[in-house]
Amino acid sequence: DENRGRGSYGLETFLLSRRNTAPWKEPTATLLETTGDAAHWDPKDRVERCRLDAWATAVLVDELRPLLPDKLVEYTHRLAMTIHRIGLAGAVVDTDRLGEIKTTLGLERTRAKDLLDRAARATGMLVFEPTNDGHIRDLLFKKLKLPVAEKTEKTQQPVVNKRVLAALNHPVAQLLLDFNKADKVVSTYVDGVYKVLSTTGPDRAWMPVQINPLGARTGRRSSGGAEQDTDEQQEGPVGRNMQNWPGCKVDCPAGCRRHPKQIVVSRYQDGWIGSFDYKSLEPFLLAWLAGDERLYDAFKTGGGYISFGRDLFGVDVKKETDAYRALKGVILGTHYGAEAWKIATELWNVG
Repeated sequence: DENRGRGSYGLETFLLSRRNTAPWKEPTATLLETTGDAAHWDPKDRVERCRLDAWATAVLVDELRPLLPDKLVEYTHRLAMTIHRIGLAGAVVDTDRLGEIKTTLGLERTRAKDLLDRAARATGMLVFEPTNDGHIRDLLFKKLKLPVAEKTEKTQQPVVNKRVLAALNHPVAQLLLDFNKADKVVSTYVDGVYKVLSTTGPDRAWMPVQINPLGARTGRRSSGGAEQDTDEQQEGPVGRNMQNWPGCKVDCPAGCRRHPKQIVVSRYQDGWIGSFDYKSLEPFLLAWLAGDERLYDAFKTGGGYISFGRDLFGVDVKKETDAYRALKGVILGTHYGAEAWKIATELWNVG
């Protein structure tokens, strides 16, 4: 059920939603907060937790497995192992291109940082870090007196996310967007990749890849990216979630060296890399299954989700806005059976 809330398919939560039994994770959850590592628990605590987890899993399997067709189970397992083997093969990276991207975006990041430092000093701020929300709020709203459009729910501080910065339409806000864009790519997708490369040649390196065959509760695949850097555990993910890597746009010039997706190359001489990201596949399948000609035509010849904006909201909706996300949620939610109450709640939260 795609409409269950986040975390609803956790083992304990899911079992308790179907069986009247006592919860069992709290004692060891408290231990985990205290020790930070289950290896430090008393053996009897680990045994008890493992026993109850195994029992809960067995109960759910006994109850739910008969509901699944055998052919679906076999297909899912075969697909999962095929994808797992693809992940084991890893990816080959062009280290020359990776270095060029780091240089290009590193210069852009440095330039934006320098201009932001000048703008801050011009207002009397001697210290300014473009990654510090407090410094950003001081510069934009106290020193430059820009209007506060939105505040955080808990602390009532001005919001300084990407959407708000873009809406300010101010040169300093644009410099912050430029810095964040370059810094995100370099720190996450470039430096993160360097940490896990194994050199295989003068201009090639091998990168381990993890693909989760059932990465979402809806059955979608997802790339791995939660692995921790072994040298600096506190640094977090190393940026290997390849689905999130920025790729070249239609208007990118030939020889563009700004987007990390281009660093992955074929392992074969004169080989090619296929791109099989079928645009709007999901709404096309939904339209076909539901017999919804209006939805099908909207994505075949019209403006996609946007073409429904005036019908539903009475306005021309633009992409990457709250209205666009609400519009998309209404259409997909209708076809996925979200029903009126959930859709109304989503619209209320957006508007």
